Amino acid sequence: MGKHTKFLRWSTALTALAVLAAACGDDDKPTPPKKRRDAGAERDAGSGDAAVIEDAAMKPDTGSPEEGLVGNCAIDSNKIYSVNLRDEPFLGTPLAVDPAASMFALPFITPHAGCIDVVNMTLFTGGSQGGAPTTKVASDHCALVKETAVTALQSRWIMATIDNRDPPYDVWVQRYDPAKGEQGAATRLSAAAAVETALAMASLRDGQHAVVAWADEAADGTHALRTRVIDANAAATADAVTIQESKDLYFRGLSLAPLGTTGAGLAYWRYSADFSISQLVFRALDASGAPARDEWVIAPAAGPAASIDVGTDETLGGIVWSLAEGSQGRQIWFQRIDATGQAAKLLSGQGQSGPLRIVNSPFRGIDVAVAKLFSGYAVSYRALPTAKEPKAVIRLYFLDRNGAIIGGSDVSYTSESGGGTGIEVAYDGRVVVGWSQVNEDGKSELKLVRLPCIGG
Repeated sequence: MGKHTKFLRWSTALTALAVLAAACGDDDKPTPPKKRRDAGAERDAGSGDAAVIEDAAMKPDTGSPEEGLVGNCAIDSNKIYSVNLRDEPFLGTPLAVDPAASMFALPFITPHAGCIDVVNMTLFTGGSQGGAPTTKVASDHCALVKETAVTALQSRWIMATIDNRDPPYDVWVQRYDPAKGEQGAATRLSAAAAVETALAMASLRDGQHAVVAWADEAADGTHALRTRVIDANAAATADAVTIQESKDLYFRGLSLAPLGTTGAGLAYWRYSADFSISQLVFRALDASGAPARDEWVIAPAAGPAASIDVGTDETLGGIVWSLAEGSQGRQIWFQRIDATGQAAKLLSGQGQSGPLRIVNSPFRGIDVAVAKLFSGYAVSYRALPTAKEPKAVIRLYFLDRNGAIIGGSDVSYTSESGGGTGIEVAYDGRVVVGWSQVNEDGKSELKLVRLPCIGG
């Protein structure tokens, strides 16, 4: 990254911090938009000069937060977008961001008439005038698709899938252009009899490569966790790396983020069939996708249905995880890490930071996700109902540089079950949250929303 680019990023960061102070403040509700170009493109608080209403017949639609939801980033109910509705549950929300373009992408799988499954790509502009998300069919190979992921690399998208277009199931990666669809030849990253079961992908900060991680299960009972590095043309640069193999343990809930200038951080949940072993693990990876040091067991006894996510910038990062703690309910913890993937030093310089419990009983948080902001972190999760809070909600916390909560909002009412949440932030400070839920009619629904205040 050149000096000019770095200067622009820091200028943007300082601007976003200034806007955050004005936009979020201490108010319980976001400032409603004052003027708009049209009824379909909202103006978020603090997004710049007001737009002029060009047609006198158009009335500004300011919306109002969902009844009962509070916080300085409470979301207007008419700004929460439904991306897709289907019968089968969405198992995850693989939200990704092109941070320089402030463009967010969410791939998902749906059945398709005359075929089996297709991968759809939803693009969502971070800017306040971006309007609703747009969705197109991104990949259609008349195959069964298990998982999909996407990452931005060199102003283009790289799309990954687990599908059986050439049986058995394998991991495929390919360049994707929103206007032209799939670009170039697809690369088959795995070619074994094992069935792949989990998938994650992230671009590295060298601007030239991305790393893909997946889990597979062979017929002989061997389960493995593997990584492989690809270039900007979606071509593999080296052989796959086996992170771990086991006859007894499964690997799920994979999360990847760039680490430092050349490596990546991989977080995942490994467990036995009876959950007598259930651990949340973090691995620092080098530029080849191989482990840079021994594993870090973040939580040695995570129980069933645990989740973990990692978010970073060039110098700092955070790991957030949810686990069952017996009578304590489901708790959420947070751990700061440095650019090498080790516990970060305290601001005082005396010692290293330890894990912080940021959600305690009776809040019961699950399905966590984290994004690194300019001066802190944003954490999203599903808060299960309690006697005092009878409805489940998607909740957001802003954390400071040390991981302490400095603000928060209830984003939307939701269901108790659904796939994991997703949260990403662009260079301009725009934060987007995604989640899935199960509606009263049994349908599974994917949702997206951009926050009305800017993350600092």
